Amino acid sequence: LARTAFFQQGAGYEPAQTPTAPEKLRVELSRFECVTFIESSLAVARCGFRGEPTESCFERELVASRYRGGTLSDYASRLHYFDDWIDDNEARKRIENMTSALGGEPVTRSYFHISSRVLPRADVSKDALAALTREIAATESRLSRTPHLVLSRDRAPRVQDRLEDGDLVAFVRERSGLLIHHAGFIYRAGGKPRLLH
Repeated sequence: LARTAFFQQGAGYEPAQTPTAPEKLRVELSRFECVTFIESSLAVARCGFRGEPTESCFERELVASRYRGGTLSDYASRLHYFDDWIDDNEARKRIENMTSALGGEPVTRSYFHISSRVLPRADVSKDALAALTREIAATESRLSRTPHLVLSRDRAPRVQDRLEDGDLVAFVRERSGLLIHHAGFIYRAGGKPRLLH
Protein backbone atom coordinates (compact mmCIF):
# COMPACT_ATOMS: atom_id res chain seq x y z
CA LEU A 1 0.00 0.00 0.00
CA ALA A 2 2.79 2.44 0.87
CA ARG A 3 4.60 1.60 -2.41
CA THR A 4 1.38 2.20 -4.34
CA ALA A 5 0.95 5.58 -2.66
CA PHE A 6 4.54 6.48 -3.53
CA PHE A 7 3.75 6.09 -7.24
CA GLN A 8 1.36 9.02 -6.86
CA GLN A 9 3.87 11.20 -5.02
CA GLY A 10 4.28 14.58 -6.67
CA ALA A 11 0.75 14.72 -8.06
CA GLY A 12 -1.00 18.06 -7.69
CA TYR A 13 -3.53 18.99 -5.05
CA GLU A 14 -7.17 18.92 -6.11
CA PRO A 15 -9.51 20.86 -3.81
CA ALA A 16 -12.90 19.31 -3.09
CA GLN A 17 -15.06 19.59 -6.19
CA THR A 18 -18.46 21.23 -6.34
CA PRO A 19 -21.07 18.52 -5.96
CA THR A 20 -23.19 17.53 -8.93
CA ALA A 21 -26.47 15.73 -9.27
CA PRO A 22 -27.04 13.01 -10.00
CA GLU A 23 -24.03 11.71 -8.05
CA LYS A 24 -21.47 9.99 -10.25
CA LEU A 25 -18.10 8.41 -9.60
CA ARG A 26 -15.32 10.90 -10.28
CA VAL A 27 -11.86 9.60 -11.04
CA GLU A 28 -8.92 11.98 -11.27
CA LEU A 29 -5.47 10.40 -11.28
CA SER A 30 -3.22 13.39 -11.77
CA ARG A 31 -4.49 15.51 -8.86
CA PHE A 32 -5.84 14.54 -5.43
CA GLU A 33 -7.10 15.83 -2.15
CA CYS A 34 -6.15 13.73 0.87
CA VAL A 35 -9.11 11.32 0.85
CA THR A 36 -9.11 10.71 -2.91
CA PHE A 37 -5.36 10.05 -2.62
CA ILE A 38 -6.08 7.43 0.06
CA GLU A 39 -8.97 5.89 -1.89
CA SER A 40 -6.97 5.67 -5.12
CA SER A 41 -3.99 4.11 -3.35
CA LEU A 42 -6.21 1.56 -1.61
CA ALA A 43 -7.97 0.69 -4.87
CA VAL A 44 -4.72 0.10 -6.78
CA ALA A 45 -3.20 -1.91 -3.92
CA ARG A 46 -6.30 -4.09 -3.43
CA CYS A 47 -6.67 -4.79 -7.16
CA GLY A 48 -2.95 -5.54 -7.47
CA PHE A 49 -3.04 -7.85 -4.44
CA ARG A 50 -5.92 -9.78 -6.02
CA GLY A 51 -4.11 -9.96 -9.39
CA GLU A 52 -6.85 -7.90 -11.05
CA PRO A 53 -5.12 -4.68 -12.21
CA THR A 54 -8.05 -3.50 -14.34
CA GLU A 55 -10.04 -0.31 -14.69
CA SER A 56 -13.25 -2.05 -13.62
CA CYS A 57 -11.60 -3.39 -10.44
CA PHE A 58 -10.23 0.08 -9.66
CA GLU A 59 -13.67 1.68 -10.07
CA ARG A 60 -15.36 -1.01 -7.95
CA GLU A 61 -12.82 -0.45 -5.19
CA LEU A 62 -13.29 3.34 -5.30
CA VAL A 63 -17.05 2.93 -4.95
CA ALA A 64 -16.57 0.36 -2.19
CA SER A 65 -14.52 2.75 -0.05
CA ARG A 66 -16.09 6.10 -1.01
CA TYR A 67 -19.80 5.37 -0.50
CA ARG A 68 -21.81 4.20 2.49
CA GLY A 69 -22.08 0.43 2.47
CA GLY A 70 -20.09 0.40 -0.79
CA THR A 71 -23.11 1.56 -2.80
CA LEU A 72 -23.22 4.73 -4.88
CA SER A 73 -26.74 6.17 -4.92
CA ASP A 74 -26.84 9.94 -4.35
CA TYR A 75 -24.80 12.77 -2.86
CA ALA A 76 -25.80 11.75 0.66
CA SER A 77 -24.45 8.22 0.10
CA ARG A 78 -20.90 9.56 -0.12
CA LEU A 79 -18.84 9.31 3.08
CA HIS A 80 -18.11 13.04 3.32
CA TYR A 81 -16.58 12.95 6.82
CA PHE A 82 -13.39 10.91 7.14
CA ASP A 83 -14.29 9.52 10.56
CA ASP A 84 -17.56 8.28 9.00
CA TRP A 85 -15.43 6.85 6.15
CA ILE A 86 -13.28 5.00 8.71
CA ASP A 87 -16.29 3.63 10.62
CA ASP A 88 -18.10 2.47 7.48
CA ASN A 89 -15.04 0.80 5.94
CA GLU A 90 -14.15 -0.84 9.24
CA ALA A 91 -17.69 -2.20 9.65
CA ARG A 92 -17.27 -3.92 6.27
CA LYS A 93 -13.82 -5.25 7.32
CA ARG A 94 -11.99 -3.22 4.66
CA ILE A 95 -9.75 -1.55 7.26
CA GLU A 96 -9.02 -1.91 10.97
CA ASN A 97 -9.20 1.11 13.25
CA MET A 98 -6.28 0.83 15.69
CA THR A 99 -7.02 4.01 17.67
CA SER A 100 -8.47 2.13 20.65
CA ALA A 101 -5.46 -0.19 20.90
CA LEU A 102 -3.15 2.84 20.76
CA GLY A 103 -4.89 4.51 23.71
CA GLY A 104 -7.41 6.74 21.97
CA GLU A 105 -9.88 8.64 24.11
CA PRO A 106 -13.47 9.53 23.15
CA VAL A 107 -14.31 13.05 22.02
CA THR A 108 -17.51 14.51 20.63
CA ARG A 109 -17.79 17.26 18.10
CA SER A 110 -20.60 19.19 16.46
CA TYR A 111 -20.79 18.37 12.72
CA PHE A 112 -22.20 20.84 10.20
CA HIS A 113 -19.45 21.38 7.62
CA ILE A 114 -21.26 19.72 4.69
CA SER A 115 -24.75 21.05 5.37
CA SER A 116 -23.36 24.57 5.70
CA ARG A 117 -21.87 24.33 2.19
CA VAL A 118 -23.70 24.43 -1.11
CA LEU A 119 -25.38 21.11 -1.81
CA PRO A 120 -25.81 20.00 -5.44
CA ARG A 121 -28.42 22.09 -7.17
CA ALA A 122 -28.07 21.33 -10.89
CA ASP A 123 -30.89 19.18 -12.25
CA VAL A 124 -32.33 18.63 -8.78
CA SER A 125 -35.89 19.46 -7.93
CA LYS A 126 -36.67 21.47 -4.83
CA ASP A 127 -38.10 18.34 -3.17
CA ALA A 128 -35.04 16.24 -4.06
CA LEU A 129 -32.71 18.93 -2.69
CA ALA A 130 -34.72 19.07 0.53
CA ALA A 131 -34.48 15.26 0.87
CA LEU A 132 -30.69 15.34 0.33
CA THR A 133 -30.34 18.12 2.88
CA ARG A 134 -32.32 16.07 5.42
CA GLU A 135 -30.13 13.00 4.79
CA ILE A 136 -26.92 14.99 5.23
CA ALA A 137 -28.29 16.64 8.38
CA ALA A 138 -29.26 13.21 9.79
CA THR A 139 -25.72 11.93 9.18
CA GLU A 140 -24.27 15.02 10.86
CA SER A 141 -26.64 14.62 13.81
CA ARG A 142 -25.58 10.97 14.24
CA LEU A 143 -21.88 11.89 14.05
CA SER A 144 -22.43 14.74 16.53
CA ARG A 145 -23.92 12.33 19.08
CA THR A 146 -21.25 9.65 18.60
CA PRO A 147 -17.98 9.75 20.56
CA HIS A 148 -14.95 9.31 18.29
CA LEU A 149 -11.63 7.95 19.54
CA VAL A 150 -8.69 10.34 19.22
CA LEU A 151 -5.08 10.22 20.37
CA SER A 152 -4.17 13.27 22.42
CA ARG A 153 -1.24 15.47 21.42
CA ASP A 154 0.66 14.02 24.38
CA ARG A 155 -0.15 10.41 23.52
CA ALA A 156 0.45 10.49 19.74
CA PRO A 157 4.28 10.84 19.84
CA ARG A 158 4.52 7.91 22.27
CA VAL A 159 2.86 5.46 19.84
CA GLN A 160 4.69 6.43 16.63
CA ASP A 161 7.01 3.42 16.86
CA ARG A 162 3.97 1.13 16.67
CA LEU A 163 2.90 2.54 13.29
CA GLU A 164 3.82 0.62 10.13
CA ASP A 165 4.14 1.43 6.44
CA GLY A 166 0.69 1.86 4.95
CA ASP A 167 -1.10 2.68 8.21
CA LEU A 168 -3.63 5.49 7.82
CA VAL A 169 -3.37 8.48 10.11
CA ALA A 170 -5.86 11.32 10.41
CA PHE A 171 -5.51 14.74 11.98
CA VAL A 172 -8.12 16.34 14.19
CA ARG A 173 -9.28 19.88 13.56
CA GLU A 174 -9.54 22.27 16.48
CA ARG A 175 -12.61 24.14 15.19
CA SER A 176 -16.13 22.73 15.18
CA GLY A 177 -17.99 21.63 12.07
CA LEU A 178 -16.01 18.43 11.54
CA LEU A 179 -13.46 16.35 13.40
CA ILE A 180 -10.83 15.25 10.87
CA HIS A 181 -9.34 17.76 8.47
CA HIS A 182 -6.43 15.84 6.90
CA ALA A 183 -5.17 12.27 6.47
CA GLY A 184 -2.37 10.28 4.87
CA PHE A 185 -0.25 7.14 5.07
CA ILE A 186 2.66 6.28 7.31
CA TYR A 187 5.91 5.25 5.66
CA ARG A 188 9.20 4.71 7.41
CA ALA A 189 12.39 6.45 6.33
CA GLY A 190 15.56 5.90 8.30
CA GLY A 191 13.53 4.04 10.92
CA LYS A 192 11.30 7.03 11.61
CA PRO A 193 7.62 7.30 10.67
CA ARG A 194 6.86 9.91 8.03
CA LEU A 195 3.59 11.08 6.48
CA LEU A 196 2.85 10.40 2.81
CA HIS A 197 0.04 12.75 1.82
